[in-house]
Amino acid sequence: MKRLTSIDILRGIALAGMLLVNNPGDWGHIYAPLEHAPFIGLTPTDLVFPTFMFVMGFCIPLSLQKTGFQASWQNIRRILLRTLVIFSVGLFLQWMSSGWCDLSHLRIPGVLQRLAICYGVVAILCLFLNQTVLGSMAVIILVIYSFILYFNQGFEFSEANICARVDHLLLGADHLYIDNGVRLDPEGILSTLPSIAHVMFAAVFSLTFLKLKSEQSPQDQAAEEKLFRTFIKTTGAFVITSVLITFLDQIETFPISKKVWSTSFVLITTSIARLLLNGLIWLVDIKKWTGAWSKFFVIFGRNPLLLYIISWITAHLFGRWGVTWQVYSFFGQYVSAEMASLIYALLFVLFHWLIAFALYKKNVRFRA
Repeated sequence: MKRLTSIDILRGIALAGMLLVNNPGDWGHIYAPLEHAPFIGLTPTDLVFPTFMFVMGFCIPLSLQKTGFQASWQNIRRILLRTLVIFSVGLFLQWMSSGWCDLSHLRIPGVLQRLAICYGVVAILCLFLNQTVLGSMAVIILVIYSFILYFNQGFEFSEANICARVDHLLLGADHLYIDNGVRLDPEGILSTLPSIAHVMFAAVFSLTFLKLKSEQSPQDQAAEEKLFRTFIKTTGAFVITSVLITFLDQIETFPISKKVWSTSFVLITTSIARLLLNGLIWLVDIKKWTGAWSKFFVIFGRNPLLLYIISWITAHLFGRWGVTWQVYSFFGQYVSAEMASLIYALLFVLFHWLIAFALYKKNVRFRA
């Protein structure tokens, strides 16, 4: 079977979304949907990072399949090395963007750091565990984490929050993100546990696909369509269950919160990502509705890590050289401040797509 074009498109959409919401022209003038929820709640922007994590988790078994899921030292070493590289790059980018601050004040948690840890843990587990055990572990992690939050002020936006207390104890206050005066890091240590469960769910979905593929062994278009239809149907039970749990959680018990990566946040964002993937599978891999729109995102998702690194560097340089302010101010003469901020963000995305296109034409594929 050919490579799933749908997962490449979803990766590109997630990366474009990350660049869009992370690089407005002016942080003080942003349309509400392009902002994160203050603490409790969910906005379109809150879906971007978990969708990217879902794609990463889905791709882990697809990658490991190439070596037959062999739990060899060579595979484990490769996973650990990639984990270390991604984590180190994340630290370096934060050090750079902080103006090369004293290392005693360097923020340790971060987006790439979380991606690295989740990748490393789940990839190694996939070498030893089947999808049933992996899915059961994810559920157990979320149940335990829910009770930890519930009995330890986990849904309180303060440094009394158990997530903040763990980070303060293990990392120190000077190594954490400050959110409106509160040192409650959204990528902290404790909330990395449900993030791992998040990626585990995505890996389980991927393993389900691979199992269906091996059982049906499609040789023609009709058989391939049947496989895709079966895979799409497996979404139903998970999504329905997740929506019901999330709905019940909203009754003051376990609300949706990205900043502590709550159980309800994991379930609802994973369900949305799965539905998006299923929709793309239907449109692209079954109905073959491709074109310039799909090519745009496939190109964008070809080198996600490299483009993310480049975007950090360019954002830092554009801010330092005054490019961001000049572009924002120029458009601000003709449109509202929010629209000018959005136009800059869109131009920022387009600029990096051109870089992605150049890499694509040169057939450059960067792998950490």
